[in-house]
Amino acid sequence: MMAIPPLGLGTWPLTGPKATRAVLSGIEAGYRLIDTAAIYGNEDAVGAALAKCGLPRDELFVTTKLRGSDHLSGDIRGAVERSLKSLGLDRLDLFLIHWPLPRHDKYVPAFEAMLACRDAGLVRHVGVSNFLGTHLRRVVAETAEAPAVNQIQMDPSLARLQVVLAWHRVQGAVPIVRSADPARQAENLAALDVRLTAGDVDALNRLDRGESAVRDVETEEHF
Repeated sequence: MMAIPPLGLGTWPLTGPKATRAVLSGIEAGYRLIDTAAIYGNEDAVGAALAKCGLPRDELFVTTKLRGSDHLSGDIRGAVERSLKSLGLDRLDLFLIHWPLPRHDKYVPAFEAMLACRDAGLVRHVGVSNFLGTHLRRVVAETAEAPAVNQIQMDPSLARLQVVLAWHRVQGAVPIVRSADPARQAENLAALDVRLTAGDVDALNRLDRGESAVRDVETEEHF
């Protein structure tokens, strides 16, 4: 069973010193889940913050994601090792396939290679991001393993942020929120103390239109 902090700090599209400062202030505010990706171009900046924060490694949960070009080339272990070097870590807590790229039909072997990285001790848990149910079912059918997580866009509507974050927690989701502003970081963390009534949750659930507000994962590709 994977133990994961209840709220994560996202780092897209921060880079360089701004990313380092944002992660440091986030950790100081109380974030323990830090989310990045190879394609964000900020793993080194995130790594600098991890090195400077002063916390023991086992108090932080670090997630990064497989770049599309590495997904297609099959260089999964190389991708993991490059991310580890950039982040200054010897093991990742969670490594995700960033996009399924179904047109290329390589997400199952990519997941199998990630499982091998887990078995080699390079990552603790492996998961996916932006996968649809059809993709998930195929991964489970062909590898006999379920991804630890599927990181997806999830919101009922453009409601007030703390309410939306509290709604995520009721759904059993772990929100990843991005802000470089220390005051906003603290405000987001305070959402963990928000308690919604059953009526609140029902009202928010009824805002769901069953639509993706951002991308079509069947066609979206990033390399």
